[in-house]
Amino acid sequence: MTKTRTLTMTALMTAVICIFAPISIPIPVSPVALTLGTFAMYLTAYVLPPRQALAAIGLYLLLGAAGLPVFSGYTAGLSRFAAPGGGYLIGFLFLTGISSLFVSRFPRNIPAQMGGLFLATIVNYILGTAWMAYLTNTTFLQSLPMGALVFLPLDIVKIIIACRATASALICICKQKRENSETKGVLSFLQYKPLCHIEENHQRHSIHHSGNQGTGHDGRV
Repeated sequence: MTKTRTLTMTALMTAVICIFAPISIPIPVSPVALTLGTFAMYLTAYVLPPRQALAAIGLYLLLGAAGLPVFSGYTAGLSRFAAPGGGYLIGFLFLTGISSLFVSRFPRNIPAQMGGLFLATIVNYILGTAWMAYLTNTTFLQSLPMGALVFLPLDIVKIIIACRATASALICICKQKRENSETKGVLSFLQYKPLCHIEENHQRHSIHHSGNQGTGHDGRV
């Protein structure tokens, strides 16, 4: 990826995070609101390699600290890092970095990618809950329900949507890219050519399944 493309994609994903992250739903059981920011970070992990993904989230945090209202609930300022949700803001660096690392290491293994995104989310929970416990003068276990468990179901849904939707989009892009060999396409732009093997493996599985049906097998591999 050229320097210009790297800067362009990093800026683009920073903008995506800035758009999604402020959208939040306050919940009565926790001082931290539900937000779409984590979903944008999962997408960033698929679009950018680890270094650029960290740069995007770092830029997002700097913009928010500088006063741009991009944090949850359209808030901003350094004071947000000292609020109950401050631990999650720092944890976003780990969330995005770990997620992008797993996507880069396992480009053809969706379960491994999901596992990486889930692990990254747990790390974010730990940092966020620990800071919340410190501010509220409670133990980590006492803060766990309102600092992590309340967010877990929705974050699992976000992970599944991000993984499946991205994989489906990449398969479609691969097919289109093969149909027009003169067009570089988005995959070349993002240097995600290895993910084209998802579509190839899917085709092999379909052929194998059809063959097994003809011989009386159930087609499982």
